[in-house]
Amino acid sequence: IRLTRLLRRWIAEGYITKPRDMSVEELGRRYYNELISRSMIQPSEKARASMAVERCRVHGVVLQIILSQSIEENQLFIMDKHCNEAPQGNIRHLVVTRWKKNEKMASLNLSQVRSLTIFGRCPVSLISSKLHFLRVLDLEDTLELENDDLKHIGELHHLRYLGLRKTNISRLPSSLENLRFLETLDVQDTKVTQLPVGITKLEKLCHLVGGVNFAKDLAGKTRKNKEASKCNGDPFEMLADLVTGCYGYKQVEPSCSCCTCEFSVTAPERIEKLRNLQVLGVVHIARGSKVAKNLGELTSLRRLGVDVDATEEVGKDLCSSISRLVHLERLEVRSRSLEFLKEARKAEEMPPKHLLSLRLCGRLGNLPGWMDRLKDSSCTLGGVLRREDVMFWGRYISEAQTALH
Repeated sequence: IRLTRLLRRWIAEGYITKPRDMSVEELGRRYYNELISRSMIQPSEKARASMAVERCRVHGVVLQIILSQSIEENQLFIMDKHCNEAPQGNIRHLVVTRWKKNEKMASLNLSQVRSLTIFGRCPVSLISSKLHFLRVLDLEDTLELENDDLKHIGELHHLRYLGLRKTNISRLPSSLENLRFLETLDVQDTKVTQLPVGITKLEKLCHLVGGVNFAKDLAGKTRKNKEASKCNGDPFEMLADLVTGCYGYKQVEPSCSCCTCEFSVTAPERIEKLRNLQVLGVVHIARGSKVAKNLGELTSLRRLGVDVDATEEVGKDLCSSISRLVHLERLEVRSRSLEFLKEARKAEEMPPKHLLSLRLCGRLGNLPGWMDRLKDSSCTLGGVLRREDVMFWGRYISEAQTALH
């Protein structure tokens, strides 16, 4: 399981209460490390080796103990194709696995369910107004999920976590604005490109995650480019292709798919009302939008991903806003042209003081001067660099311990 998914579920289910001297996420990470030190959960070595998102799994013996005790205490019920009868009493956590979409389920008392997790296909009409006290609805990777399956979502007034990642959902219902306690909305790697107008009413929202995963999209474009072009065997050009990722520096396609709103979610106007946001992205900022200017109001942001139709004014506003995000740790910027990043009006505007990770996708030209100040940061470039800058970047890797992937 992905670490961020685990922590956000813990928070939504009330397992972590906000401390005075640190954030809820920091306390959750402390709990996570404690469980690792006790060998109750195991970090994924594969993810660590590939520099991917951190993942973990529960130790096999511990898992059996947890399942046995949870089922015995009627806290957890796992419904699969071999299940023929419903449990007696109230269920707190319901897991549905290996189910056929149109297959009938046994009659269940859903009134006390706090979390619902689906693996495989979601049974028809399972997501209903009967889930009065549901806090967590985790549908990540659910197969054949349709927009109509979410028609009752606005009636789940206690919902705090809604995970739709890697599903076929293309539209969110307008009733989503009724979820006033919602903290996490994850629509990454779905077909959702527009958010409901009332999304800015969700003032408790902390994590708004959308768009196509950068690494996944970049890898796909790299493969597609290599198939479409002929390599002349020039070692330097091969290095340039590796660094730039999307396409070679000699020829630029009129558009790069990783820099269009098709691969991001349009940022809502009045986004500054979501003052509790800590994670936002990837969101599309259109020309003429005031979003770039208003992002600076979201001072709690720790992670930000933007896909920009960059005019001179929008670029300046975005750089100014980024400089005001004093807690920002991870930044991703996608645009057909990233030249505006070199035009920060003040030298101290870029990079943010606590920046740990920077991802850029688009035409970059020569590197911005402020990148010299990136110490101990992980950086990914996908776009077009000049020949001399690829050589500079190669030197910079060893100096700043920078990672390209």
